[in-house]
Amino acid sequence: MANTVKTVDSLKSMTIILDGKTVEEVAVSNPCQMWRTVDSYFEKHGNEARIMVMRQDGTLFKVWTRKQLKDGTWIKTNSVKETNRGYQLSLKKKAAEAAAKVAEA
Repeated sequence: MANTVKTVDSLKSMTIILDGKTVEEVAVSNPCQMWRTVDSYFEKHGNEARIMVMRQDGTLFKVWTRKQLKDGTWIKTNSVKETNRGYQLSLKKKAAEAAAKVAEA
């Protein structure tokens, strides 16, 4: 059986910001809805847009921006460290390495 991740985050809204001004605000209720629509808003407003996703309690969930790679393709990047999966994995790896060093000593 594959590992599944169940999300308990209930979201409030996505705010699309372009040139420092709020262009559009869209209600979203869950991460699945966010994932399905975030690319379409980048297509609609351009790669320079910034999309901020807020939780129901008013805290920041994700901040999406786009970055161009050397081959010309664009990718989304999340600048909120607490919800960035790669950042979380790097923290776990560093903690495991530190624990291994302590165990060796």
